[in-house]
Amino acid sequence: MPEKKQGQVILMSEQQMKTMPILAMRDVCVLPGMLVHLDVSREITKRAIEEAMAEDGSIFLTLQRDESIETPSFHDLYEIGVIAKIKQEIKVKDDVLRVMISTKERGNLLSLNQTKPFLKGEVVPYEWGDEELRPGALEKEAMCRNLKDVYTIYLNENPRASRSDLEKIQGMKDLGKLTDLIAMHINMGFDKRQEILECLDLELRYEMVAGILTDEVNFSRIREGYRRKVKEEVDKNQKEYFLREQMKVIRNELGDGASAEEYQEKYKEQLEQLSCSEEVYQKIAEEIKRLDAIPTSSSEHIVERTYIENLLALPWDKASIDRNDIVHAEQILEEDHYGLKKVKERILESLAVRCLTDKSESPILCLVGPPGTGKTSIARSVARALDKEYVRICLGGVRDEAEIRGHRRTYVGALPGRFVEGLKKAKVRNPLMLLDEIDKVGSDYKGDCASALLEILDPEQNRNFVDHYIELPVDLSDVLFICTANTTETIPRPLLDRMELISIAGYTENERFHIGKDYLIPKQLEKNGLQKKNLQIGEKTEITLEVSGAEELVRCEMKREAEHRFLGRVAMPLPQTIEKRAFTLDGERIELTVVVFAGITHILVPASLWGENAAKKAEHAARVWAKELPPVFGLLLFDEQEKSLKPLVAVEDVSLIWERGCGSGTSAVGAYLAAREKKDVTVSLKQPGGVMRATASYQNGAVTKIEITGSVAIVAEGTAYL
Repeated sequence: MPEKKQGQVILMSEQQMKTMPILAMRDVCVLPGMLVHLDVSREITKRAIEEAMAEDGSIFLTLQRDESIETPSFHDLYEIGVIAKIKQEIKVKDDVLRVMISTKERGNLLSLNQTKPFLKGEVVPYEWGDEELRPGALEKEAMCRNLKDVYTIYLNENPRASRSDLEKIQGMKDLGKLTDLIAMHINMGFDKRQEILECLDLELRYEMVAGILTDEVNFSRIREGYRRKVKEEVDKNQKEYFLREQMKVIRNELGDGASAEEYQEKYKEQLEQLSCSEEVYQKIAEEIKRLDAIPTSSSEHIVERTYIENLLALPWDKASIDRNDIVHAEQILEEDHYGLKKVKERILESLAVRCLTDKSESPILCLVGPPGTGKTSIARSVARALDKEYVRICLGGVRDEAEIRGHRRTYVGALPGRFVEGLKKAKVRNPLMLLDEIDKVGSDYKGDCASALLEILDPEQNRNFVDHYIELPVDLSDVLFICTANTTETIPRPLLDRMELISIAGYTENERFHIGKDYLIPKQLEKNGLQKKNLQIGEKTEITLEVSGAEELVRCEMKREAEHRFLGRVAMPLPQTIEKRAFTLDGERIELTVVVFAGITHILVPASLWGENAAKKAEHAARVWAKELPPVFGLLLFDEQEKSLKPLVAVEDVSLIWERGCGSGTSAVGAYLAAREKKDVTVSLKQPGGVMRATASYQNGAVTKIEITGSVAIVAEGTAYL
């Protein structure tokens, strides 16, 4: 230990010596009294931080003499560094650790105890000697004031310099801390900062920092003088030309080839060709003029351009010519839809009124019915019949009123509402807009969507509809609105009063047969490249099916029972194994019969096993046992006394489905009973979708044949994929 000398900075006693992790920094030098953030990726550094955090967080920071050395030795490090404490660590990437460190005081590295897996050594802090021999109070005060004055001049000469700690610096009275803090804010090399760190004499450290500050101020003034001379020598026209050419190069590099002037010229040309009212014309012209005053580097420039482009894209006075031909409309409706006689008549009546009055105003039609009854396709057919552009606006789950009225332009990412976007998409002011699932709009703290729709669907108000983003009246009176809903119970009464309801109750069995035969089958034939001769519907025929449990297609014999009912008989594949298998559920061991087919595995669960909660228990068991079962398996809740079957089919990572009827499940039960009784078995099983019968043959100790039969409804013959 060095001897204590009066008037100098000395090392503290050996009792203050600490063994702590060492953080060797390559190109960063810090001073005491700082809060710094470091990103570290070197393994020895990360291990040192982990070791420090495992103890009290103390760590010694010192600069590395040669930054290329991965594992430095004692001679590769500066002996004088900073004793610090780790406040926080965050893993930002797989190999990068971000730490927040508070530096405390200078310290001296006496030795290294280890270099791997991290640096660790003996460190002792510094302290002042005799207090009376340190710089006097007046001297220190003068030094502090001078440093603050010079630092203020430095900041004025360097506008880009950090001012984060200016207030703190102005209030400091400790000369040592002041010199360290100012030194951290001056732009200098890490080697120069290391010299300040190693300068233990307070007066010498003051002189070093003051000298560096003065040099930086003089350098800034000289540089500013040269800059002014160059600026004065450059001709104004040449300067503008140079800057414009430079901007063009930058835009080309960024992929934004057009300049602000080019955009303005383009917008002006589009405005001159735009058919709109005087109010709209003046508004767009003002926005184009305003665009010229916004710097291209500003984010507001992009916002303003987007707004202008939206205004120019709207079809203010552009309309399509409707085909007011009722005969043609009737042909289209009959061509696209089977049945629905009353629905078609009411739609044709509404179209006839439009033709007779030669007015676009007409009642808002609302098609109400369950899913799958053709509500959406009817609206599309009406658009085709009238030669109108078709726009579908899905309102299901919409709760934000801004989706209807648009966002205010002051918001980040503001957009027009769905109706204005619909007009942009249609490119005409009189399209047919389908408001799909209007019964599912909601309201919350973001506004009431149903109330916003009142204005849009009211013929007396919608000719001056104001979107919050557009901020101009948009005429929606020429739009033909058709709404769809599954029910009227959730539609607010004021909104319901503005619509004329057309109920679509559904289809009869006969209508479904003809829809499948005359509409669906031709579409599927065309889609799959087949011909009509490939399908034949007769009294008795065979169709090819793909069923669960079978690796190959199976033949199904179909015999007509009624106009649209058939008796189906299918020769099912044989099981690969029928065995007992133990399962564990919630700590309970259960032994069940497992019937394994090529494509699916079925587990027979007695209905009495789980009682009233059988369905929930089965779904829970399916999720638990999925890890030990094939990707596709079924749980069969089988009541042997009642002869009933409830099939649950599980598909890996897709779904759990309670089937209405399961052919492979019926086969599994038949095979199980035949194997158990060791004889031929015929069993009829009641299932949610009806009764299905299984006939299993048993010979020579094995199940040799399985057939299932049941009454089914079909709409096509050929190859079906179930």
